[in-house]
Amino acid sequence: TQPQQQKHEQHPQPQQPAQLPDPTANSTHASNADPSTIFVISMQGTPGVDTRNEGRFDEFQSKWHASCNKSNINTTAPIIHTNIVHCPGVYEPRRGYGLALSWLLCLERAKDYDLDVTVVFEDDARLFDRSVDSFCDWKVRREEYW
Repeated sequence: TQPQQQKHEQHPQPQQPAQLPDPTANSTHASNADPSTIFVISMQGTPGVDTRNEGRFDEFQSKWHASCNKSNINTTAPIIHTNIVHCPGVYEPRRGYGLALSWLLCLERAKDYDLDVTVVFEDDARLFDRSVDSFCDWKVRREEYW
């Protein structure tokens, strides 16, 4: 009789290897870092992803600016500026792997900015009316979350 070979469970191989964007692309150094900077993970522009991802980063920016400035529309209050940095999402067919890599790379990129406080969103996040004051103004955000 021949000894039975043990079957080892193998994880399915991805159909297409993860495409890792360079986390340091377009990075800013501490000397000119904008403290209003937030980071947004989005699959917009990532090769091989569903076309429904197109425009999602643009929509996030539009919604963010609309939320943060809606109380200023008919007043002389200054427009609230936020530097929104796109962290390209990583395409990976295995559930959760791409998102985990995207977060890792985005945090690496945020680290290069050398900010006191870093905030990362996914592109489907939206501000609640009650959170506008604490998130839109970077000085308030720093005081409340640091």
